[in-house]
Amino acid sequence: MFASFIVTFREGLEAALVIGIIYAYLAKINKLYLSRYLFAGAFGGVIASLGLAFILRAVDSEFKGAEAAIFEGFFGIAAAAVLTYMIFWMAKNSKMIKGEIQEKIDLSISKKKVIGIMLLSFAVVFREGVETVLFLGNLAVTAPVNTLIGALIGLITVSLISFLMFRRIYSFNVSKFFKYTSIIMIIFAAGLVGKATFVLQAGGLLPGTIAAWDTSRFVSDGGIMGSLLGALIGYAAKPTILQVIFYFSYLSVVFYLWLDKSAINDRLPYGEPFLPIGSKYNERLLYRIIRMPFTTNAIRIMMFFVFVLLLAVAIFHLNVGPFNNEGPIKLGKFVNTEDGNNLFNFLLWIVWLPLLTLSGIFLGRFWCGNLCPLGLITNISRTVTDKIFKPAKQAAKPYSHAEWVLPITFVFITFITRIYPVQSIAFYGAMMFIALTVIAVLISALFRRGAFCRYVCPIGGWLARLTRLSATSLRANHNICAVCKDKPCLHGTDLAPKCPSFLNPSTMNSNSHCLDCWACVTNCPVEKSALKIGLRLPGSELTEPKSPHIVEAIFVSALLGMYIAAARQGVILANWPYPLTFFTLMAVSVVIYFALCGIVSIVGHIKFRDSLTKLGYIFLPMEFGTALIAFGDDALEFLNITQPAAAILLGVTFIWSLILAVSVLKHNIHRPSLMWRSFVPVAIVMTLLLFIWLHWYATGTVIDVT
Repeated sequence: MFASFIVTFREGLEAALVIGIIYAYLAKINKLYLSRYLFAGAFGGVIASLGLAFILRAVDSEFKGAEAAIFEGFFGIAAAAVLTYMIFWMAKNSKMIKGEIQEKIDLSISKKKVIGIMLLSFAVVFREGVETVLFLGNLAVTAPVNTLIGALIGLITVSLISFLMFRRIYSFNVSKFFKYTSIIMIIFAAGLVGKATFVLQAGGLLPGTIAAWDTSRFVSDGGIMGSLLGALIGYAAKPTILQVIFYFSYLSVVFYLWLDKSAINDRLPYGEPFLPIGSKYNERLLYRIIRMPFTTNAIRIMMFFVFVLLLAVAIFHLNVGPFNNEGPIKLGKFVNTEDGNNLFNFLLWIVWLPLLTLSGIFLGRFWCGNLCPLGLITNISRTVTDKIFKPAKQAAKPYSHAEWVLPITFVFITFITRIYPVQSIAFYGAMMFIALTVIAVLISALFRRGAFCRYVCPIGGWLARLTRLSATSLRANHNICAVCKDKPCLHGTDLAPKCPSFLNPSTMNSNSHCLDCWACVTNCPVEKSALKIGLRLPGSELTEPKSPHIVEAIFVSALLGMYIAAARQGVILANWPYPLTFFTLMAVSVVIYFALCGIVSIVGHIKFRDSLTKLGYIFLPMEFGTALIAFGDDALEFLNITQPAAAILLGVTFIWSLILAVSVLKHNIHRPSLMWRSFVPVAIVMTLLLFIWLHWYATGTVIDVT
């Protein structure tokens, strides 16, 4: 009832306001005798709206079973689309409506075509009537009586307010009214999207998925509270996973556009919304710890000894506690049937790998800069080499064309872990890490310090992309750095060396290559305190995106296919040799990405290279989600949470990618109509990718409500 009241009240009042503006203007120019055309057009709009409602009802009655569900689903989507369009249209044009209406009336009178006044009022009333009919028609399916009562109350209220407005007795803040009712309407529209998703699943047009939860014991759909919540926010006691994902996708994208404040970013001291930790450099424990000598090396030395001990456990099959090298990993009720029961396997694949991946989202490359034992080993290797051989003069920006190495090493190490039992047999896993250590030592001896970490390390390559999504970052206060002449953060000091990733911290706007070693923070003078560690919106550097690289963008698209091959090894294309499956799926993903970029380039009128360089980043959240499912499968199986974890990861990262897609397209395609046309093929590709993974991890039968 409340939902139908709000919709009827809102849409009716919009029409009444426009009719009132026309009436008042006719009175102002002494043409009030033309008001009969005004009211005739408005009455015609009401009749046409009722006729549309009758036609839609008649058409709906012709469908049965699955056809009825599909019709109802598209009906709901159409209602949500029209409501959303009008919400944004009103927000953009509400201040200009009065002037535009007056211009149209003047034009009609000057041309002596008073029929134009009738057509104008007809169009206004019919437009609002279409929205009302679409929304109420969807509500009436489940609660016809309550919908009718709410609509009548809304119409009565609008009539009363309209009468008072025409009598000039009542006034109110129109802008605030539309602002707050628009928020309510967005929530209503999200409910329509969720309901439409469910009935389209029931009709077989969308893939079926398992239920996200079941709260029918507390609030049933048929109860008073359930019906009220269903009308208000689209509540369902047993919604499907896909229904929940599409519901929150709509809310997230629409509210992101509604609250978008990206235009102010260029005026911020850190170049983006960023909350530094601590207002004064020497008053925070974190910065004191960072400036302590040997802090980072002490932690790395401890990690090195843990690393050596784990290698010994794996190589010599040592029994440690419950890990006795017999059967699969088992710890109480937790079991993983894929890996051998060895402490090395448990700590590496069940604990370290998932935590490492999650750390990239929250802490960036903190592992690389502070914990990784390979970082200590490579530093020692480089130091020894420098003592034996005189160091050669090194360029400021070496290896500028070596960005392609990191993707190759990551793909190669992934391929090795899939064709050899590296994860299941501890000895093989230890041999892989020993080989990686030897390579790290050789590269560090042959090339300059930090080369392995930035250009070769597959672990760093994995985190280098995830850290773009990180909630923490290191940023410089540009106002301070602009007047700094000695640049100790760039050249290094006695306290700490220069940046091991060859970055300029004062101009850095991307986390990609920052190891979070914070040497630059140590070198920044206390009195300046320009470099800060802080919090930001996850993925905020990708909203444009900043510092895009074409190799990395294409690489992200290739990985989407690689994760499919990794997660469904032996299932998808089972008759093919696995190496062929592995690289074929990567190639297919790249081809699809090129095709998508070509479509966006044509539709959005942007350069193909720009499309190719930037669009790949919008898939980065979905890459993170699917990678965690594919590579974290040992941990998910061990904890027995594979299905719920996969559903949550797929839903959250899909929504995240949609928001990034809207933002990236908005920053690079400045005409809204072209931006939305470009968004359609991007959203289709993302949705198909979501369907593929949901089919594997959350497929289920939807109750037929038809």
